[in-house]
Amino acid sequence: MAPHFPFVQRVLFANRWLFGPLIEAELSKANTTNALLRTTTAPTMLSASIQQNVLPQEAKVTVNFRSHPRGRIDDIIDHVNKVITDDRVKVVARPGANDPSKISTSQSDGYRLLDETFGQVFGDIVSVPGLTIAATYSREYEKSAENSYRILPIVFNSEDIPRLQGTNERISIDAVKQAIIFYQTLIGKLRKSICYPLFLIAYGVRWSYPIGTESGPSIEVAFCQPVLHSANQGAENPRLRPIHNLLSVDQI
Repeated sequence: MAPHFPFVQRVLFANRWLFGPLIEAELSKANTTNALLRTTTAPTMLSASIQQNVLPQEAKVTVNFRSHPRGRIDDIIDHVNKVITDDRVKVVARPGANDPSKISTSQSDGYRLLDETFGQVFGDIVSVPGLTIAATYSREYEKSAENSYRILPIVFNSEDIPRLQGTNERISIDAVKQAIIFYQTLIGKLRKSICYPLFLIAYGVRWSYPIGTESGPSIEVAFCQPVLHSANQGAENPRLRPIHNLLSVDQI
């Protein structure tokens, strides 16, 4: 994105060896960009005594860590132990804890299709790779796909961000319509491309193309070579129909 900034910002980002600390300090001031720079920490559950007049025998706290791609579970545990410095406290990873997903390349045919689709649907915008600061099913797709891209083609304004996973969370009807157009356009391109989708998960609806899946918070596309999965797989299954047969902007 740096080449599209005004001159002063271009100079800063082109010389991160010198201005890196300044850039990070500025990005750290906002929650949305701070979470892109480091592993985030959120204490979410605490339990101790079962009664207000009973001394607890033990206390437990659950902390939700969203690990940065350069971090690992063992690194987080080591860091927490160093911060606590108390041998009475035992720090363990909960069952199901996962290391960060691998980083997908922005030089693949799959990413090129995403870039083209964003430009076609949203107009003259700059499309750049980013970091998803949430856990998604894509970590499972890595077993079969070379690259996995998380996509949420919905425009949010500054008032929408604090409502995400909070009180009065919502998106506009126009945003839903535009997201459906994005999905339809992308899948149309995929059907003509040398790359095929392995899994697709759409917001609030249940559909599959070309392999069965389940509903979820956003669309996720895992790209693989056609030697693994071809566009004709599942063609005999009537449940596996193209999305354009299931969704229409006119239905919203």
